[in-house]
Amino acid sequence: MCKLCETNPVYEFTNKRKLCERCFINYFNKKFLLGIRKYHMISKGDKIYYFESKNFKTEVLKKILNFFKSKFEIEILKIKNKEEFLKILKKENKNKKKIKLVLNSSIDSESQWFLDKIVYGKTDRLNNLLPVFESQIKPLYLFLDEEILLYGKLNNFFSNNNYKERDTHTKRINQFLNELEKSHPEVKRAVINSLLKIENKK
Repeated sequence: MCKLCETNPVYEFTNKRKLCERCFINYFNKKFLLGIRKYHMISKGDKIYYFESKNFKTEVLKKILNFFKSKFEIEILKIKNKEEFLKILKKENKNKKKIKLVLNSSIDSESQWFLDKIVYGKTDRLNNLLPVFESQIKPLYLFLDEEILLYGKLNNFFSNNNYKERDTHTKRINQFLNELEKSHPEVKRAVINSLLKIENKK
């Protein structure tokens, strides 16, 4: 049972703490805002650009940013690809600091990319895996894919299941991490924490 509401839980953390639907949504919203403030991702008056896709993380990201749009006092705009964003960035040269590209990265995707770079010796640019890198921001950086998916379902963000539940990149790394997570809970978070420590020491 959810300890706070004493109702049936919809999510259980690795420490056995359980949350009901209302408490999980509140937890997600608070953590989302915490991540944005902690890493200084968004400022008043920013123009936030995103790529449209059928990935469930993009759908959640788009909806939650629009939900907090008035709080942040930002403009949210859709673009086709990164090349289009770079053209906008170049055109808005005087206001570069107010132009942001939002990515749907999560603990799952970033831990996969981190291990992929380590395995294949591509460690020269680990800083592009950080929650903020140049004009790129990752508001879902502190969440697992399963948390993001559940949040979207509880808020009815998806219609006709017209979305992809899983990314397809780095499949071997993804399978390895998922298997490791079963016997060693929180290993994905540990990978991300290691990345942050490495970059903070530079």
